[in-house]
Amino acid sequence: KNPYISDVWYQMGKALSKLSGRNDQAISALENSIHLDPNNIEATHLLGKLLHKADKIDRAYTLLKKSMENNPSSETGYLLSAIAYEKKRYKDSIVYSEDTLSLDPTKIDVLLVIGRAYGKIDMPEEYKQCLRKYLHYKPDDEKVKLEMESI
Repeated sequence: KNPYISDVWYQMGKALSKLSGRNDQAISALENSIHLDPNNIEATHLLGKLLHKADKIDRAYTLLKKSMENNPSSETGYLLSAIAYEKKRYKDSIVYSEDTLSLDPTKIDVLLVIGRAYGKIDMPEEYKQCLRKYLHYKPDDEKVKLEMESI
């Protein structure tokens, strides 16, 4: 376990992730990084994003869930909440969204994830409340205003 070498692998994975057609190599580099330093939040987060992008949803979810348990971060929580929502795990999505806001109250977009998850589990008042909070910070978002009217 070496955080310095882990960072080298992370930087390589980050660079590869920006090149077209190199996601598999980026994933491999990031996996090496995390193997060397399981607490490397940046590598974990980027790997989760790349796995999600590569449609490896279950793998991304497992990785980010473990990371959130061992080393919580708002970035990881936000991505995890979105993936949980996508997997139709709405109650989990709400929990991870709330964790995200407790770690970083400025992550306003997570209010949309929470609200929509409440909508999916038939809790319209909570859904509206989340959208109201979101619109308090972003009053010009016309799509969310229309969404609010349709509830």
